[in-house]
Amino acid sequence: MKQRKPVQANIFILLWRRLATISLWYCALALSLIVVLLGAATYQPAVVSNMVIGAPALTWLTAAERAHMQDVHELVRDALLISLSAAVTVGSYWYNRRLDSGMTRGAFAMMLALCVMLIPFPWTFRFFHAAFFPQGNWQFPADSWLIITFPIWFFALVAVVWFSLALLGLWLLHRYVKTKNTKN
Repeated sequence: MKQRKPVQANIFILLWRRLATISLWYCALALSLIVVLLGAATYQPAVVSNMVIGAPALTWLTAAERAHMQDVHELVRDALLISLSAAVTVGSYWYNRRLDSGMTRGAFAMMLALCVMLIPFPWTFRFFHAAFFPQGNWQFPADSWLIITFPIWFFALVAVVWFSLALLGLWLLHRYVKTKNTKN
């Protein structure tokens, strides 16, 4: 008679696979964010440096703009720190050869769902800022340095490039995992 695994073990494995899928999706977002930040650094190196490491001080900004950039720095820092734990989760799956095409397909589907949110970009932009900067320090007058330097079309373009890179990375990883698993 075949011995069955306890139900709790099966639930744990299922939850761990879901966590690994979400972590894979998050890693793709984080890696593509790093590429986008490197690209944006050619446009405004001081601002991107401030976003990532908190220096240099952006003395030409108003107090409200500097406060917003401090919040942006904290958000980017936290996102990159979370991506490290996500990378450890994905790495443990990869190391144990348990990363499969179902997980990469799930992460790809999650990324596609996120891409759909780009269609109404002005709404998405406002929703994102209201969610991550609830104190409201992200709204500036039209003649603000931040608004002039980074208009909404800039963020739309960055989002398209960012999400496209993440989709491409997940698709390539899916193809690699699927090919590798069929050879074994």
